[in-house]
Order: sequence, then structure tokens, then C-alpha cells
Amino acid sequence: MEGSIPVRKPKVTMHDVAELAGVSISSVSHVINKTRRVEEVTKGKIIHAIQRLNYTPNLFARSLRGKGTNLLGVIISDIRDSFFAEIMKSIEFIALEHGYSVILCDSESKWDKERFFLNTFISKGLDGIIFAPSDITKVDQNLIASKIPFVQIDRKIEQYQADFVGIDNVRSSRLATEFLIQEGCTRIGYIGYNDHVFTQRARLQGCREALRDQDIYDEALILQQPYHTRGVMGNLKDFFSNNPSIDGLICCNNNCCYEALLEIERIGINIPDGIKIVTFDDSKWFDFLKYPISVIVQPTESIGRIAVESVIERIENRTDSVRKEIILDTEFIFRR
Repeated sequence: MEGSIPVRKPKVTMHDVAELAGVSISSVSHVINKTRRVEEVTKGKIIHAIQRLNYTPNLFARSLRGKGTNLLGVIISDIRDSFFAEIMKSIEFIALEHGYSVILCDSESKWDKERFFLNTFISKGLDGIIFAPSDITKVDQNLIASKIPFVQIDRKIEQYQADFVGIDNVRSSRLATEFLIQEGCTRIGYIGYNDHVFTQRARLQGCREALRDQDIYDEALILQQPYHTRGVMGNLKDFFSNNPSIDGLICCNNNCCYEALLEIERIGINIPDGIKIVTFDDSKWFDFLKYPISVIVQPTESIGRIAVESVIERIENRTDSVRKEIILDTEFIFRR
């Protein structure tokens, strides 16, 4: 009837789950809180009952009792970046397989946002954290003091005594630069972001090492800019107009590559005859290009999977062993 007050449905309880599944409340509690092994048949009945009743445990109350929340907090630097999107897909899939849910935050590579998200995770009592630090010069002391298990992905800060999962950025960038040198390039440039970002500093280092070995390094051919900077195309326009002899280019990721290609096409430089390009991270749209773009492919599925497995191991076993650095291989796709 119009104007009537809707009747609020009673909250589903653990008792309701136990009654529907035909088991004891303690068995339901053990499945939810992972406090004791429950036979697979019984566990299946309980999970089915939870799904039918749409039962949601009181996670905050559980965290106060020291039972954990079965929640992982994840902070990436740019949700628009296909590299992080693929890692996030892997993290969510593997976390669910282990009975954990994921809260995702995008720091936009801004320290203030990253710190806010980290402290939110800490205050809510999340079980573990996976994140890509935005700035190698900034350390969150609250995170260290909280003792919450966490894993760094893609980027790392040495002061954090935490596991790290990523690639050898120096070596990968060096090999990419050596490829361009072998292809006959002598005026090789690099386009990336500022070196407060761990990966950017390492990738630029690898490029510089390879160029200096051949005595062809030129600082004028290096363009670094902050993340999410407006006016990027203006910077690229000046970069290419000031360096008309550039014949090779390393891009720090496919977002930078996309912006560079727009400017290269605008000014009419031919690829690959006029300039050859290598970028970190492949993209589906590269298949539609009329020219070849060589790529360094990172193992996004493995990064996400190993990060989840590492943080869950720390959570469930409360291990205080020495931190691990898992350095994964990249795949080089050199297109001519």
C-alpha cells in the first residue's frame, strides 16, 4: 500500500546457515573462520547454504576477535593501464580460490592517496595488503608498525621488509636498447615518467647503460614527466621537434607508447624506416597497426598469483622469515 513502511527482513545468522545445512553452528564457524578443518562434504553443504541465504559474516566483529576478515587490500597506480588491469584480474581470481575477497584502490601514483588507502586498510583490520608503491622516497611508518603482512608488486621500497614480486627492469630495458642498436639505431631516445617511481628509475638505468657502452648516450633524448600530467602531447611535440635525428625509441609502458605514436604520426615520421620502437607491455591494439612495435611482455598472471600466494602464506602461517624477492622472466617480442 502507498505510504506503508516496508518490513525489514530479519538478518540471516550463522544459526540459519547451520539449520539449512543440517550441521552444527560450530562447523559453520570453522568453515567461515578457517579455525579447523571440516570434511569436504560438510563444507560443501555449508557453502551452499551460505550462498542460498546470501549470508554475510560480520567481518568487522571477526577482526576485533582476532579471527581475520578474509579481505585483502590492493593498491595499484593506474587502473587504466592494461598491465595493472591484468595483474588485478589474476589477484582477484587467485584470492577467491583461497577464500579471500579483494578491495581495490587506485593511487594514481600519488603518495597522499596511497597513504590514505594504506591507513584505511590498517584501520579496518584487513588481513593483508598487496600494493605497488608510488614513490621510492616515501615510507609509511604506520604500515610497518601495524605488522599487517604485505607484498610489493612491480615496484619496491627497500625500507619495507616485505616480499617483492616483479621483473628485472634494468636487464629488460638494457636488452631492448641493445636490440635497437643491433638494428642500426644510433640516436636512441627514452620516454618515461619521473624517477621517483622504482620501475622508471630502473628502466632508464638499463637504457643508459646500454647506450653508454656504445658511447652514443645523449641526455637530450631522455624525456621524463610526472604521471597523469596534462599537456603531455605538448611535451612530446617539443621532444621530437628538438630531436629530429632520433631513430630509435624506448617507451616505459604502452600508455607512453600510445601518446608517442600519436605525435609520430602527426609529424609524419615513418615506422620502422624513420624510427624503430620498443615498449614495455604488449597491447591488443598493436595487432591493428600497419607498422611493427617490439614489446617487452611482463608475466602479469604470475605476478598476481605469486603475490596472493605470498601474502596468504604470511597471513595464515604468520611467518617471520626473511623477505623474498621473486624476479620473473619477461618475454621479448621483437618485430621487424
